[in-house]
Amino acid sequence: MTGAPEGNAGKAAALFILALVAASFYFAVLSPVLAFYGGNAEALEQKRELVRRYENAADDLPRLRKLATERRGEAREENLLLTGGSDAVAAASLQSSVKDMVEGEGAKITSAATLPPETEGDFRRVGVRIAFSGDLTLLTTVLQGIALARPVLAVDNLELHVAGDSDDDENPNLAVALDVFGYRAK
Repeated sequence: MTGAPEGNAGKAAALFILALVAASFYFAVLSPVLAFYGGNAEALEQKRELVRRYENAADDLPRLRKLATERRGEAREENLLLTGGSDAVAAASLQSSVKDMVEGEGAKITSAATLPPETEGDFRRVGVRIAFSGDLTLLTTVLQGIALARPVLAVDNLELHVAGDSDDDENPNLAVALDVFGYRAK
């Protein structure tokens, strides 16, 4: 007798040892290889999806460039010119914009009038005359707002008068009147 089990006990022991070797092989060799393969397969699929997105973007690039060119042209016109189907509508929009600038700084408009429109080349010059009162700081802020406004605006016929007796010689209260112009397409 060699000490090894015989018969059914030997067969069971042999099957147990075979299962133990198979499990050891699976956990020691096969499991890490499968995990490595699974991780790489996921990374590969992500890269394939990224390639598909790049290809779709490349295919869409001519359309997007054309759209960007169109929008740039529209933005230039929209940002620079007054909107409105007529001079009266454009003047009302201009007057509203200037009123918002002045009243946004705490002043009140004392008068506003639409100026006669003029044709200049392919454009119509539309203007309003605005009068308000305030100090020099207010006037500077309003003029800066007009200078930075979109659509582009211009100031003409600026009139300043000291309003009443002012105790503050540095920043007196002023009566201000000015013409504000913008352009619209014919």
